[in-house]
Amino acid sequence: MSRSAPPDPSRTARYEEGSRRRQWLAFVVVIALVLGGGIALLIARSGREAPTPTVAAQPSGEVPTVLLSVRGAKVPLLAVLGGGETPAALPIPPGLSVEAPGLGQVDMAAVAQLPGDGLRIAISNTLGMWVDGYAVTDLGRLAAVVDRLGGLRVDLPSAVTLGTVVLGPGDVTVSGAQMRGLLTSGTDELLRWEVVLTALLASPPTFGEADLLEVDDLATAQDLLDAARGADLESFPTHLVAATTRVPSFTDLDSLIRATYGAPTPIVRVSVENDSGIPAVSEDVARILVPLGFRIVLSQNGDSFNKQRTDIIAIGGQNLDAANRARD
Repeated sequence: MSRSAPPDPSRTARYEEGSRRRQWLAFVVVIALVLGGGIALLIARSGREAPTPTVAAQPSGEVPTVLLSVRGAKVPLLAVLGGGETPAALPIPPGLSVEAPGLGQVDMAAVAQLPGDGLRIAISNTLGMWVDGYAVTDLGRLAAVVDRLGGLRVDLPSAVTLGTVVLGPGDVTVSGAQMRGLLTSGTDELLRWEVVLTALLASPPTFGEADLLEVDDLATAQDLLDAARGADLESFPTHLVAATTRVPSFTDLDSLIRATYGAPTPIVRVSVENDSGIPAVSEDVARILVPLGFRIVLSQNGDSFNKQRTDIIAIGGQNLDAANRARD
């Protein structure tokens, strides 16, 4: 972890997958780096993947993207939206466990509570591409937007009971309060989020400053939202680890991101060790490296906080290019 924090009794369970990833790192070629101010990095590249490009990737994929986050439900409601010739939306499974730079291995509920920029960094790191914009709202504000539109037309795959009202199945126009009820009742949260998201993207609403909790740039976020009109919803590839923890299936995810958003597949895996004592160092490192084709797979504190210089050690000459890119 890069944040200094007191021991957490639940840490063993939460970091079980991190331990498995450390075992995985033993089977790949590793470049070791110690960054100035006391940050140690391990950069790993699988031998089956393509060589590191000599020209750094652009700060975003070919298709501009925006992260939409809705707070206030029982589970985090997140999706990455992109335009292009075939607009696409990628809902993020609420039960997913990911590596969030600066936090370590956490579930999506913790990620969704991060400030907007930290949220964007964590999701970008997971996807292996930089997300260009973000907009964060909550159910109350979104319900007001729906009412302002005169309702939201949703296609319910099965009947839903909200109080004394039965909605669906099939096409039905819901009020803001009913939309909120859809997203706060039942156990099929991801399916209901997909239904509401599809309806929102059929004719994207116009958001004002008062409709959002956070946004990096309202005009840009609105343009990106409009560009995702009629987007097809993609399924986020995942798998279970030890029958308990759901994590991304990175091989399939990378292929999906490349095909859907045109972003280059990340081929350099990074472990960040904070030896500086400065909080949030991993987040700062991710903000720089993720847009250039790196993915942080493990972040943690070092054994001490007294390292003062940068040492870059490439294990094997074939890894010098990646080490130099990280140094630059």
